[in-house]
Amino acid sequence: MLRLQMHRTVPFALLAFLAGCSSSNANSDVTKEPDAGTGVTDGAIGPDGYVPPGGDSGGSSEGGGTEGGPPGFDAGSQDGGHVLADFPSGSSGEEWARVAAIASAPLDAIPAGPNAGSTGPAQWAALSRDGAYIVTTTDNGNLVIMDSDGSNGQVISIGGQQVSSNGRAAVAAGGKLIVYPTNSDLSGNKTPHATDLYAITNSASGWSTPVLLTGDMTTLAAADTFAHDVSISYDGTSVVFDCGISSDQEGPQDTCTAKTDGSGMSILVSHSFGPGANDTSYTHMPDYAPDGTVVFEADWSSGNEQIWRYTPSTNAVAVIGNFDDDNSPCVLPDGRVASLWLNAPGDSNSDHWLKVMSPDGSSYVIVEQVDTDDIGQSCGL
Repeated sequence: MLRLQMHRTVPFALLAFLAGCSSSNANSDVTKEPDAGTGVTDGAIGPDGYVPPGGDSGGSSEGGGTEGGPPGFDAGSQDGGHVLADFPSGSSGEEWARVAAIASAPLDAIPAGPNAGSTGPAQWAALSRDGAYIVTTTDNGNLVIMDSDGSNGQVISIGGQQVSSNGRAAVAAGGKLIVYPTNSDLSGNKTPHATDLYAITNSASGWSTPVLLTGDMTTLAAADTFAHDVSISYDGTSVVFDCGISSDQEGPQDTCTAKTDGSGMSILVSHSFGPGANDTSYTHMPDYAPDGTVVFEADWSSGNEQIWRYTPSTNAVAVIGNFDDDNSPCVLPDGRVASLWLNAPGDSNSDHWLKVMSPDGSSYVIVEQVDTDDIGQSCGL
C-alpha cells in the first residue's frame, strides 16, 4: 500500500547490540534488462534463492527441515538479526526502534541521542548489516551516523559543508561507506535529476567528496528521474535502489543497480519484466540477500504487492510465499525476509504488521501486531 513520505518529529537514540559481519559478496554483474522468455519460477528451489542448511543463507536447519526442501524455521532463535523500523508510539505518535526477528519480540526504542539532538529528530534511519551503525536523515535534512549505542554521533560534513539528504540513506558494514539520496550538491546546486544517489567514504582524513552514482539514469530510462530507497551489497561494491518517476512507488518504476565507485549504472529488474506487468507497474525497495539475489516488492501477477526475488545467475524472478499486500522487504543476515504485511489474518484495522518469513516463504512469524510505518525498514545483526 502506498504511503507518502512526509516530514515528522520523531525522537531518536541508539541502544547497543552485538556487532558481527557477513562476508558473502553480492553479484552485481548484471545486464540492463532481463532477457525475454526466461520465465518465472513460482517458489521453486534455486531461482527463489533458497540455499539448503549449511549453505550461505538457508536459515536455521532446526525444526524439521528436510534435505532438498525448505529449512526448518526456528521462530524462537534470536541469532538471526534485527529489523529497524518506524513503529507507532503512544507518547509521540511514532518512533524508530529495533526489534529481534522473532515472534512478539519487544521493541528497543531509539530516544534522543546526545550528539545528534541539535540537528533535529530522525525522519529516516537505516541499520548497517553488521548491526554496528545507524545512519539517519534528520527532519531538517542533515545526514548523521552513530554507533549503535548512540555514541560517537557525527553530523556529516565535507569541506565545512553539511551533507544534505532528502530520503533514506544506507550505511555499509564497518561504517566507512554511506550512500544517500539528494537533490542538491555540497554547494547547494541542483543535482542532474530530481533525486540522485551519491556515495561517500570515510578515512583518516575525513569523509570523501561525494561520488555521483546515478548520472546515467535518464539515459537508461527517460522517465526515471528519482533514485531512492537504496541498499548496499555485502562487499560494498554496488547498490540496488528504486529508479522511477516519483519519490514513492508510483509506476513505472524499476529496480536499478550501480557501482559505488561511480563507474556504472544499469536497470537490474524492469517494471515490465514480471508476469502481468503493465506500463504503470513498479518494483520497490530492493535489498540484497546473502547469496547475491535481490529481494523486492512488485505489483505483478496478482495485482497486489508481493515480495519477489531476482536471481542474476538465472536471470529469473520468483514470488516468495503466497502473501498479498506484502510490502517493503529487507533481508536478514541468515537469509530470512522481513516485510510489512497489510491485512494479515487477525488484523481488522488494515495495518502493516511486521512479518519475518523463511527464504522461500514457506513459513513465517508475525513479529509485531502494530501498524508499522511503510517508509522502509532495514535488516542487520
